[in-house]
Amino acid sequence: MVEKREEAKRQGASAAGVLSAARDLLGEQASVGTLLFVNDGFVTDDLATLAEFASEPDRPALAALVVGTEAGGVALMPDGTPVVGESGGRLDTSIDDAVLRRARSAGVDVVRATTGDADIRQLLRAIESNLRQADDPDAQWRDQGWLLLWPALLLSLLWFRRGWTMQW
Repeated sequence: MVEKREEAKRQGASAAGVLSAARDLLGEQASVGTLLFVNDGFVTDDLATLAEFASEPDRPALAALVVGTEAGGVALMPDGTPVVGESGGRLDTSIDDAVLRRARSAGVDVVRATTGDADIRQLLRAIESNLRQADDPDAQWRDQGWLLLWPALLLSLLWFRRGWTMQW
């Protein structure tokens, strides 16, 4: 696991590095859109950074398309040779489902890659929803339904008055 984390940071898969680059690139337009990670999962060290970014005001939403399985396997190069880590061992591509659950609770829409197109549809729904919320200045819901409670209670009292009920 340590080798996977070090290899991921060396190859640029650190979510902290991606988020800082996104802040620099987006600038003032940071609240519009969705940052999409296409990866083989997150490492535990990135979860705090993801949660901090997701809690910031005026920030883009986070989504991830995670490719792989819990069983994992050996990563292969295009020519079929296995990818070798810094220690000389083969690079394992297993995904930790517990880390993905924690990423969801940190504010990342995590979608697992499937053989059909259901994963892409799910991602598109999340991205379109984020864009609609960014375009709508009144997207912040204000729960004021409790104001209807008193008129509803008064009307329900009339139900108990003699002659106001329907007899079948």
